[in-house]
Amino acid sequence: MLTVLSMGLAVALVVSVLVVYGVVQQSFHRGGEGYDLIVGAKGGREQLVLNTVFYLSQPVGNIPYDYFEELTIGKFAGAVETAIPVCMGHNYQGFRVVGTVPEMFAKLKYAGDKSYKFAQGENFKTENLYDGVLGATAAARTKLQIGEKFQAVHGSGIGGHTHKQTFTVVGILEPTGTPVDQAVFVNMYGFQH
Repeated sequence: MLTVLSMGLAVALVVSVLVVYGVVQQSFHRGGEGYDLIVGAKGGREQLVLNTVFYLSQPVGNIPYDYFEELTIGKFAGAVETAIPVCMGHNYQGFRVVGTVPEMFAKLKYAGDKSYKFAQGENFKTENLYDGVLGATAAARTKLQIGEKFQAVHGSGIGGHTHKQTFTVVGILEPTGTPVDQAVFVNMYGFQH
């Protein structure tokens, strides 16, 4: 009887490990879709991907803004369909604040061919420097609503220097099952001020 119980527990453990592995693999695969090429500062490739795609790990160094312009309006513009900058280094209540451009939600796809949709509000506009969009989980946990203001904190952890500039929530995304749910997005041009 004890042998049968031990065998049953062993099989259950193996099945549990396989299920967890499948869920983790699917989550990483879903979160990484939509990125054909990542351009970043010198450093570890894994760290660049973890930071840029999954908003994990410490931010890698910055690259000059001129590189982004070369990809969008410069000599490589004809060969680049969409370039999405990702600026890191701030947080709000423990959620990564990502400086980017409106095309992040207007053009980037996830989970194959799905487009980002807004549960409330709308995407920020390039000309509105201090607007922000919240991922579904970030919105639920911070309890921020459309029209409310927040201030980013320097660094990726809690306890850094709070910036004076305030951002206004203009959009809350529908859940995606990707790392986007866990982040706060702001206009890249306001992020840099």
